[in-house]
Amino acid sequence: MQNQCHTLNRYCTIHKHRLCNGQNDCAMGADERQETCLKLTQRSCVRSFSQNQGLLKIPVDWVQDGVVDCLDGEDEENNWETCGKGIRRTIKYSTEKCSNAFLCKNNRLQFLEVALLCSSTSNCDEGVCLMAKSRPQITRKLFEMRTGVGKTLRSAVCVKGLENLLFLAGQRCQLETLSHPFHQFFGKNFTTDLVLPTKKRDCRYLYGEAYVFYSCSGKCLNTSCPLKRPVLHTTCSNHKSKLYSLNLQLGSITIVQTSRERFHNNFFVCKNSNCIQFEKVCDLVDDCFDRSDEEECSNSFQCTDKSGFLALSQKCDGKVDCKDLSDECNDSCRRKVVKNEVILGIAFCMGVAGIIFATGSIIKGFQSIQKAEKSGEFINQSMVLMISLGDLLTSAYLLTLTSVHWIHGSGFCEYQFEWISGAPCTVIGVFNSIGSSISSLVMAIVSYFRLRGTVMALRYRRSEEVTRKLKVKVGLLLGGVVLFSLTVSIFPLIDALDDWFVNGLVFDKGIKLFLGVMGKSQLVKIVRGYHGSHEIAQEQSGNSVSWNTFQEMISEMFSQDYDPVRGKKLSFYGNDPVCMFKAFVLLDDPQVVFVWAYHSFYFLCFVCVAVCHGAIAILAKTSQVRGNRVFNSLSRKVSLICLTDFCCWMPFLICCVLHTAEIMDMSPWYQIFSLNILPLNSVLNPVLYNDIFTTVRNYLKRPQIANANPVPEATPEAGPRS
Repeated sequence: MQNQCHTLNRYCTIHKHRLCNGQNDCAMGADERQETCLKLTQRSCVRSFSQNQGLLKIPVDWVQDGVVDCLDGEDEENNWETCGKGIRRTIKYSTEKCSNAFLCKNNRLQFLEVALLCSSTSNCDEGVCLMAKSRPQITRKLFEMRTGVGKTLRSAVCVKGLENLLFLAGQRCQLETLSHPFHQFFGKNFTTDLVLPTKKRDCRYLYGEAYVFYSCSGKCLNTSCPLKRPVLHTTCSNHKSKLYSLNLQLGSITIVQTSRERFHNNFFVCKNSNCIQFEKVCDLVDDCFDRSDEEECSNSFQCTDKSGFLALSQKCDGKVDCKDLSDECNDSCRRKVVKNEVILGIAFCMGVAGIIFATGSIIKGFQSIQKAEKSGEFINQSMVLMISLGDLLTSAYLLTLTSVHWIHGSGFCEYQFEWISGAPCTVIGVFNSIGSSISSLVMAIVSYFRLRGTVMALRYRRSEEVTRKLKVKVGLLLGGVVLFSLTVSIFPLIDALDDWFVNGLVFDKGIKLFLGVMGKSQLVKIVRGYHGSHEIAQEQSGNSVSWNTFQEMISEMFSQDYDPVRGKKLSFYGNDPVCMFKAFVLLDDPQVVFVWAYHSFYFLCFVCVAVCHGAIAILAKTSQVRGNRVFNSLSRKVSLICLTDFCCWMPFLICCVLHTAEIMDMSPWYQIFSLNILPLNSVLNPVLYNDIFTTVRNYLKRPQIANANPVPEATPEAGPRS
């Protein structure tokens, strides 16, 4: 049995022990591309009939198969680690932990290890992996125009009717003969006539025959002809019907082929000496099986792990197409938590300043509450304390996010999907949302109480004493604010509302069928490719299928030997690495109602703050005490409050409207608003609502004013105390 030979194709028969040895012994590496070579043991041994090759790994299929393949018989021993259960029990061949197997589409008694999914040559995953791939629509051929002596190939822009448009653009088409030296041979109709524009063009988005003829005719900018190797009589062994002729340029024997009563040798010669048609050259598919038909083209991007070729438009487009993420994690577009270092620096400074100011305001607030004797002062200081707590949460969010950015650095790109779908991102997003909601709502409430206090002060009404009943009322009011903010922040995380707030699923990175964030439109293709259209009707859109249904149907594609295969939810806060709520939405987004209710809440808070402080400013200027410096100081302060609120929220709300109405794509501005503009209030609020700088200045000057006589001032109930 060990002496058996394997016939791999009509050109190659090879001994079993020369398979999967890392050396190409057959044309196109057929001996190394066998299905059995995909699963090699972790241990190595000396093969019985290839002792001169030294230690080699052997295919898992050879282990415990009743045939001794290792010289010492190690392959038939019972000490091999296994994975799976029952009929799916297999020898473990990788260092990865054991996982569920992929059940073959047409026969679920057969299976494929997850590590081989979308990397195998078997038909087990046929159709499923094809559905998972995202490929642009490409045209591989030129238009063929019949003539009396053969055919003429025309570019799409040179077809009748479009030539006039080309002429208006200052170009024209002309007939020429492809003059590449490797293509002229002795015989009938050996030329290739082309109708191409006279002006050179960018060929990075041409494919197949169009790419070859344009580049080899000198009609491409910065692109060389991929036809590097001549067609010789020793090449094209993979073609059955061929004739021999004389190459007029090289003076050697060449191969020609007949097609529709016309001879030609329009072949691309692969490095392994096989030949393919021009339409298969530079078409993003490895048709040579040695990648030579794609590696010499400038219209593609090759994944770092050499798993495939992508169109240049697929590089850095935000969608993962390479199994190793190299199309999105490269020198051109290596994503970080914060895209811009300037935005990052400003966010860090604002976070530090916000924590310092908010902490100072909280300390002063506790002291002022304990000393408060009048109701107006107690209410004012309690509200300011809550605003400071909200601002502290927002500032802590900024510092946490900048820390995550610096910890992961350039390595964040490979980690990004674990981050945006993980609990830490959701938690800091919730805390930031709670902080923003508390600050905004309490600012509106304290603005109302300040207006009320100012009116009472102008009427010379004395403030009431602080009572237990007042403390309970204020406590209930602030507790209601916290409860409301908490409810609004965790509402999108309720499982029953997943179909409105989940933005996608992120699967284990070891399952190459699912790359990056999988949306419903991608999942519905995979599910149809595996289960068929009877599970999800062709006319049924992905958005009409629930996330739980997708989870169940995907789980059915795998065995249940270990934990079920389920995707991690990309929550409401995971749409961007900065972990904020999804502010920019379109009308067809399921979250549009909630998001705009959220925006409306902030807008109403801003209107309340602006109206109340505007009224305070008017009353201060028109009252009999407008000369009082307390009221003058208050007037300036309320103007700053309104101005900062306006500068933070109005541009943001305008951008939200423009994005939802699809007038402008405001997505590039998302991080600027999230990290620099909206948190600005968190830094300024402690200064504007609580005289921190005044307190510090008075503390530093206390020796000079220790003996000074205090000057009594008339202070309104809550208005002038800021």
